[in-house]
Amino acid sequence: MDDAWRIMQQRLDWVFSRRIAFVMGATRWGTALVERALDAHPEIAAKGEGRIAETILPLMGQAVGHYRRRLEEAKAECERAGLPFTAPALDAGDGLHLARVAFGLALARYAGSKPAKCLVERTPEHVLALAELEPLAPGAYYIHVVRDGLDEAVAAWDHGLRSEGNAFARRHPSFTDFAETFARRWTGAVAAARTFGRARLDHFIEIKCEHLLDRQTPTLSRLCRFLGVDWRESRIAPCLEAAADFSSDGTGGFWRERFDDAALAAFRRHAGEMLKLFDYKE
Repeated sequence: MDDAWRIMQQRLDWVFSRRIAFVMGATRWGTALVERALDAHPEIAAKGEGRIAETILPLMGQAVGHYRRRLEEAKAECERAGLPFTAPALDAGDGLHLARVAFGLALARYAGSKPAKCLVERTPEHVLALAELEPLAPGAYYIHVVRDGLDEAVAAWDHGLRSEGNAFARRHPSFTDFAETFARRWTGAVAAARTFGRARLDHFIEIKCEHLLDRQTPTLSRLCRFLGVDWRESRIAPCLEAAADFSSDGTGGFWRERFDDAALAAFRRHAGEMLKLFDYKE
């Protein structure tokens, strides 16, 4: 067997014998904070954003579809020429297998030389693609990070203006307009993750990212137990240090400086019940 092929197979076997977890959530910095803290643990390799659901999965499906079309064209040519054609096509299952191989190789690079027991991929947007993501890693674990939607709206508004400038401002002529649009998206994303999690209680955990700032030790201990790694104080000490060093925009509640009555009313129309569910105070 070719050495490169053998090494790749060994790498894939190693990856899929680890505990694999995904960190996702409709939050500007909460998932990044979780990634940074977990990656500091000696038994965890956490990286992001791989955007697996929107890149590897569709690309592999497109590759298989393209191959099937080319074979159909070749078959038609052979039939017109009176020649036999026996090449079998790939199917959707093959496309999924190719995607799993690509995903496994990516996770192996996440780990590098770290002898990790748990491999963690962080892509916030995966919160809306969990059904597509699950077949890549059957039995994976899911960490859903939730943040106060009002604070999140302000952070998302500021980020949009910084990254897109006038194009963002044209789409959202006022903060009130954006707050209402964002409230619908935030509520939908959180609800989708919770619905997914209810069917996978042993493989799904939900945390408020504010607790990673004001309740660090119990929150990180809970996460480590969930991921099946050592959660003794000496082991999570590097995680606590990494979380403390992470730069964020505060512990929460800064939305009060930016929301006026109209924006708050617009947000409440779509997300008021979800805010109450998580005990976020308006």
